[in-house]
Amino acid sequence: MSEHTIGGQITRFRKAAGITQEELGRAVGVSTQAVSRWECGGTPDVALLPAIADRLGVTVDALFGRTGGEAADVESVLRAWLLAQPAGTGMSALCRLVWSMCRFVDPLYNIEGLLLEYLDSCQLQNVDGEGDSVWLRTRMVLDQGLILGVGAKDLAFMTIFPEPEAGYGAFFASEEDYRRLFACLAMPCTLELLVYFFSEKARYYLPEVAAARAALPPEEVRAAMVAMAEVHLLDKVEIATAEGSVDAYIIRDSSAYVPFLYLARWLMEKNVSYLNWEMRKTPYLRKENSNGKKEK
Repeated sequence: MSEHTIGGQITRFRKAAGITQEELGRAVGVSTQAVSRWECGGTPDVALLPAIADRLGVTVDALFGRTGGEAADVESVLRAWLLAQPAGTGMSALCRLVWSMCRFVDPLYNIEGLLLEYLDSCQLQNVDGEGDSVWLRTRMVLDQGLILGVGAKDLAFMTIFPEPEAGYGAFFASEEDYRRLFACLAMPCTLELLVYFFSEKARYYLPEVAAARAALPPEEVRAAMVAMAEVHLLDKVEIATAEGSVDAYIIRDSSAYVPFLYLARWLMEKNVSYLNWEMRKTPYLRKENSNGKKEK
C-alpha cells in the first residue's frame, strides 16, 4: 500500500509510535479489524480522524500526507496524546513512545529502517544453554549521550542520559563516597532491611523493632542501620524516653532505589540486547590533566 494514502499514513505513524492495531482501535472506539481495513486501503470515518491523529501524536493534515504550513506544537500534541490514554496507563504509554523514538534520536545515524516490535516479554531464556534468563535490552551509546532501557509489556523502563557540557564525571560523587555506599550495601542485613522498609509504609523504627519485624539478627541490624544513616539511606532522630535517649530511623528518598537496582542488574547481565546501537567515538569519561581540569 502507498504510504501516501490515509491508510498508509496510519500504518506508518502507528508503527513509529510503537502501538498495535488493537491499541489504536481501542483508543478510537473501533475494532482491530476496522484498523486493519484502513491500513489495507480503506478510509476511516471522517469523524474519527481527530481521535486517530491524537492517538498517533500527529496532525490531521499529516494523515493526508500534507506537509508545510505552521509546524505542530509538539508539546501540545504529546499532552493531548497522553491525556487520551486510558486512566492509569499514561506512564507505560510514555515509556513505549520513548522506546519507539530512540531510534531517531541522532540524524547522523540512520536506523529508521530497523523494524522492531515492542516485546511481549523482556526475558531471553536459557542463555548459552545454562538455563539463565537475561533482559533483552535497548542500548544506544552515542557521542551526545546514553539511552538504556527495556521495551516489553511485562517490563519497561527508559533512562536517558544526555552528556552534560562538563562531562558525566563532573557530577559524580567522590570515589570515597561511593566506597562508603557500596561497603554499607555489602554489610549483613542492609539489603534485607531495604527490602523490608520499601515493602512497608514509611515510619520510624528502633533497630530492635526493625530486627524483630524483619526476622533479622538484632546486632547486625543495629550496625547496618547506623551505617545506612551515615550514607543517607536512612534519616535518624533522637527520641527521649524515661530511660534516656534512643535513636530511631526512617527510610529516606525511596524513588531512586528501584532504578538503582535495575541498573545494578544491568551491569551484571550477559551481553545480550534487543536493540543495540553503539556509535560513540569518545570514552565515557574524560581524563583530568595535570592542572586538575577536565579535558575536552
